[in-house]
Amino acid sequence: MGLQQVMNTLNKDSAFRLVTVVKMKKLLTAANTKLAVSLGISNAAATALITTLTLGLSAAGGLSSFGINTAMRRESGGKKGEKNG
Repeated sequence: MGLQQVMNTLNKDSAFRLVTVVKMKKLLTAANTKLAVSLGISNAAATALITTLTLGLSAAGGLSSFGINTAMRRESGGKKGEKNG
């Protein structure tokens, strides 16, 4: 498959992308509805809950990445660009 074919496949107006986006939106809507029914809340509240959880997980991932990078810098002496040994 050539580069042009890949670009055409991933084009924002391609049938594949449009179908995939529609399917994902339907799955998200179904998940929101099931969550709302199981918790006895509105669909808007379920959407807000999913959004909050997603944002929280993203923030936690960012903070853990920051913590790991900080720990690695401390372990290596805190100097960028220098090789140990």
